Amino acid sequence: MGCALRATEPAVLLQQDPLGRPQPAGPRPHDVAGVRRLGAEAQGRLDRRPERVPATRDRRLCAGWTFQNNAWGYGGSYSDKWYVTIDADPVVEALEWVHKGVQDDTWAGVAATKVADLSSGAVSSTGNLAGSLAGILKAASFDVGVGFLPGGPAATKPVCPFGGAGLAIPKDITPEEQLAAASFLTFLTQPDNAVTFSAATGCIPTRTSADVSALVATAPQIQTAIDQIAVVRTQDYARALPPGGDKVIADGFGRVLTKNEDANPVHAEVKAQLTDICTTDVTPHLL
Repeated sequence: MGCALRATEPAVLLQQDPLGRPQPAGPRPHDVAGVRRLGAEAQGRLDRRPERVPATRDRRLCAGWTFQNNAWGYGGSYSDKWYVTIDADPVVEALEWVHKGVQDDTWAGVAATKVADLSSGAVSSTGNLAGSLAGILKAASFDVGVGFLPGGPAATKPVCPFGGAGLAIPKDITPEEQLAAASFLTFLTQPDNAVTFSAATGCIPTRTSADVSALVATAPQIQTAIDQIAVVRTQDYARALPPGGDKVIADGFGRVLTKNEDANPVHAEVKAQLTDICTTDVTPHLL
């Protein structure tokens, strides 16, 4: 048995008013073209690269997680349940679009330090997890805006992957230990404690009964992440469940974005690796 400890989702984090003009209230922009347009305009006005795409060289930054936004926006997915589809044309096209933004049009870039890059003002926007929000707000010397993840040419919603971390009670420990663990889980996930955890991390409270009014009053940006829950989508099996699946995806994407390798054969290799992991380490143990 287990419970959710934290809920988080990617969002667009940006310097407020990077172009020196009034900004509309609420999430923005909602489409890929809008993100690219703002990036190009900012590049022409600022002496810095305006956008950082999901980092692919550091698996701790969940590149495979955040890129699902792009894949879904193009009408693809990493998998159909346990059948891996990451080599399908829409997913390849999505990565080729990111590659073009990084290598050809240069309005975007690959970074392993997205939080530090945005907090220091080195870039004007990035796509990152809501769980990074508290650290960014603390480190940034400017106002930070938050927007929904944009859609793509094939889909505008739901294109935000949802996830987080959890705590579980092992079945093979003693009944006394299980009771103690359950008591701790009860304490940790009480509505007030869920809000306390959210305030310290930026993750979304896992209890719908939690009163977030004080949290939002202190950090209004988190309201956007809470609102985005209405349009989230469960992650694809191929990324979320196979052991090491995110690293396999991130390493493959990194080869395309930083080494200019052709996307089609790389995606085929990634599919083969994910399929092998699923066949060997996952499906034999499913009930």
